[in-house]
Amino acid sequence: SVIIWLEDFHSKFPLRQGAPREELRSRLAFGGAVYNQVVSMMVDKAVIKDHQSTVSRPEHYPMLKGDEKTKASTYLKKISVDPFSPPTNLNADSEIVNFLSESGKVVRVGDGIIFTSEAYDQMLKGVENHIHSNGDITVGDVRDMFETSRKYALALMDHLDQQQITRRVGDVRILR
Repeated sequence: SVIIWLEDFHSKFPLRQGAPREELRSRLAFGGAVYNQVVSMMVDKAVIKDHQSTVSRPEHYPMLKGDEKTKASTYLKKISVDPFSPPTNLNADSEIVNFLSESGKVVRVGDGIIFTSEAYDQMLKGVENHIHSNGDITVGDVRDMFETSRKYALALMDHLDQQQITRRVGDVRILR
């Protein structure tokens, strides 16, 4: 049953918001429209919670406990030291990093590059302000603005393109 499967998933991965929605779909083996109706019905009956890309039991709330809190705090401190060039070799517990990402404390921009949400927000505002003032921005502009390397500037700009905040036009980015 869905309840037993989800409870098992939550016990194996307590820090995750929920199980992948597509995994539930393959378990139930329903087509698109029928599957969405079944999920809606289960949400209405409070059997599951739907979080767009994941599903969970209504009473499931991921929380860090004991040692996990310490590891998360240590990780956040380490990536905050040089916020625009955070280390990429920390070998942090992936479940804790995923939890921090799902709870909005960090933003994963790709290639193992993870910024604190504060650093990311600062970079996003800087990019937007620069484009408003100058019409566009280059990876070099981002690198210089935040005194970081090309690796971080490029990862940020690719991420902003994927999030449809910016659009690449030749060697520059503009706002969408």
